Amino acid sequence: MGIPQYYDGVPDEAPRPPTHSTGDVVARFGRLHLLDDLIRLRAADPVQHPILAYPKPSQDGSVSYESFTGQDLDCMVDHAVYTLMDLGFNPPRKDGATVALFTLSDLNMVVTFFALSRLGYTVMMLSPRLSATACVSLLDTVGCDTILYGQSPNLRATLGEILRLKLIACRPIIQRPSVEEASQDSDVFMIRRNRRPELLVDRVALILHSSGSTGTPKPLYLSHKALMTHPTRGPGFTSFNSLPWYHLHGLSTALQAMYMRRTAYMWDASLPLTASTAVAVLEAARPESVQGVPYLLQLLVDNPRGLKALRACKSVTYGGAPCPDELGDKLVEEGVRFGGSFGLTEAGLVAESISRPAGDPFWNYMRFFDNIKPFIWMKPISDALYEVVYLKGHPALTASNSNDPPGSYHSRDVFTPHPTIADRWKYVSRLDDRITLVNGEKVLPLPIEGCIKQNPLIQEAVVVGVEKAVPGLLVFRTENSQMFSDEDFLDLIWPTVEDANSRAEQFSQIARDMVLVLPADSVCPRTDKGSMIRAQVYKKYADVIENMYTELEQTVDGTLKLDLPATEKHLIKLCHEELGFPISSPGSDFFANGLDSLKAIHLRRLILKDFQVQDPKSISPNIVFETGNIARLAEHIHAIQFGHEEKAEDEVAMMPGLIEKYSVFQTHTPTPSLVAHNKSVV
Repeated sequence: MGIPQYYDGVPDEAPRPPTHSTGDVVARFGRLHLLDDLIRLRAADPVQHPILAYPKPSQDGSVSYESFTGQDLDCMVDHAVYTLMDLGFNPPRKDGATVALFTLSDLNMVVTFFALSRLGYTVMMLSPRLSATACVSLLDTVGCDTILYGQSPNLRATLGEILRLKLIACRPIIQRPSVEEASQDSDVFMIRRNRRPELLVDRVALILHSSGSTGTPKPLYLSHKALMTHPTRGPGFTSFNSLPWYHLHGLSTALQAMYMRRTAYMWDASLPLTASTAVAVLEAARPESVQGVPYLLQLLVDNPRGLKALRACKSVTYGGAPCPDELGDKLVEEGVRFGGSFGLTEAGLVAESISRPAGDPFWNYMRFFDNIKPFIWMKPISDALYEVVYLKGHPALTASNSNDPPGSYHSRDVFTPHPTIADRWKYVSRLDDRITLVNGEKVLPLPIEGCIKQNPLIQEAVVVGVEKAVPGLLVFRTENSQMFSDEDFLDLIWPTVEDANSRAEQFSQIARDMVLVLPADSVCPRTDKGSMIRAQVYKKYADVIENMYTELEQTVDGTLKLDLPATEKHLIKLCHEELGFPISSPGSDFFANGLDSLKAIHLRRLILKDFQVQDPKSISPNIVFETGNIARLAEHIHAIQFGHEEKAEDEVAMMPGLIEKYSVFQTHTPTPSLVAHNKSVV
């Protein structure tokens, strides 16, 4: 992520080359005009190196990876091209023909993505978490009427809703062939490029989308030129990133490793993210670098094996969400080579801190890349706060939202400079006040606050939770509500909060125990125009906010101590009545049935609130996904309460069941026509 160190395919024990310019990198690894060039370049290497790896199914539950060289991927992409053409996806006659991928970020998606691009299509990636309404809005905006979709029940259900709203062509995503199958098809269809690739660099290669936290998701367009600025920014290390490819950070780090002849290790998209699975993956892959959201890093640093795996890395970086200072400081103190990277879809990767000098502890102060500094304006907005504005001429800039100056992009990202070190900047917040949770989810507070403030008993409502697991709410009373106790006041305003929750995304919804009613004499900082000043509220009530989250983690006031069947029954009741999550049976898997991380965190809080537990640390933050279902969760609680040795269901023994539940491996049926033509892809 901007580290001035690259790999040219020589063994690890050979000396690493010194710092190189972009020109040196291109000379070493090849020039990229189009996305397809990356695969073609690596397929043409005289010595083949594995450049991509994906977890493979295992009968005994062990974690292992299947690796693919450039030639392997090239063959599979060729095979997929011909399969797509058999289905009617011929090379488009005009620019802008778009196909949407609505699927998990697995190997089928990867191969299909490159195949569609090789054919000349623009690919739009739709997050599986989007609602049908959001998908239709994006399809309409882009002018796309074709979807290739994944086979999971959730995706198929959403697709059904999409079809009720919009007439589109849809097909199941193609199943990638094995390397052996693809290699046997040596003669496939020939696609000739009629124009020089450098003339096509401004075509749109990929369409991603915003999170939708500010309303309906907006499409984000990346040309081949913009997308191909990312691979040259790589550190030259084998890499692991748990983020899917429909997030630019996940795609970017994979392309960086692949371009530099290093292996990009992917996460198994069919499995939930837990400490045990993350540790097992890192121990199997042993990557030189790990990139992840702070949520993943927190899981790993809290696990001795996970921390050991991070220490073994040459580079650990965060992205997708700001990293809490406490987490970053702990990683550095524990000897992890840790830093950050910063980027945005509209301008690509722009800054990093991993290449700071040895002994420099300021991991959270980044340096913008030298080649784009002339195109960056740090616009003052208040004392020591600056908004980053990207200027026309920036090589990766894909959008403009202002004529001040013409062609510029005002990012709304706010930074503050280091007090003593020049050209080092710390990310502070967004001007639009989005609250980024520790798992990368972005909560837009304004609609929630606006709804809640309609209650005549409420003077001001302020959503909090930056870098926390869940959002919270500070409530300022009006003068005519002073006669009510805090509990009575909360009872009176709770229907209003519920109304706001009903209009918000699941991860933005506020639980009752995360509403803090401030004392009657509390003052809300305001501008001259009467607007609440969010930054000052956060600063003034920082201790109050921190205490609310500390109590959330440490308070144990439950009294229930039940037998195992009664414990299961009560947990099911909590799922139904408190979470609105109708789990069908004690053995039903949480993840497979759609339980999200917010509900998992809420369920843990309810457990600490209801059950008698001596030490809250015995109920780990990720206990819901680590146990997997009601039955094992009840066993865990029961064992803690009664001091029994918990029934050891070995994690390795559990893996075959997880694979069976979450994997869909269709039997490949060879198409006779695949070997009936003397054709090849060029």
